[in-house]
Amino acid sequence: MRTCVQPTGVFRVGIHRPRYDVMNLREEEALFPLGTFEDGSVHNNSANFPAGDISETHARPIYEIANPFFFRGSTFIDSGWAEDRVKDPHAIAIPPQPHCSLQEALAGVVDTQDIDRILVSLPRPLLYDFAA
Repeated sequence: MRTCVQPTGVFRVGIHRPRYDVMNLREEEALFPLGTFEDGSVHNNSANFPAGDISETHARPIYEIANPFFFRGSTFIDSGWAEDRVKDPHAIAIPPQPHCSLQEALAGVVDTQDIDRILVSLPRPLLYDFAA
């Protein structure tokens, strides 16, 4: 998968359904209370110290979204994180950048014709950075 948008305009995403086995190599347990619940019962860390090896057969799916530019790779998103944001998609929005203009910043300092000559003479990578 090299892009998240097919030529037909359909958005596509890869879904990974992980499963794994882990040997429990801990020699000691460090059991202790982590705090109390609202009802006063003790919450301890015993879940972090399983009795034997762990076999996870149904881990949460991971979504793989190929970035539009292949050289930017892919983004991997935990399905639990994504489902929490379905209710409010704006929670992951990037705020718009404030208005910014090199020409306006240089106005009054450099003559308008000089600005045009400067921009034409800049190396392409720098122009790309300005455009971004």
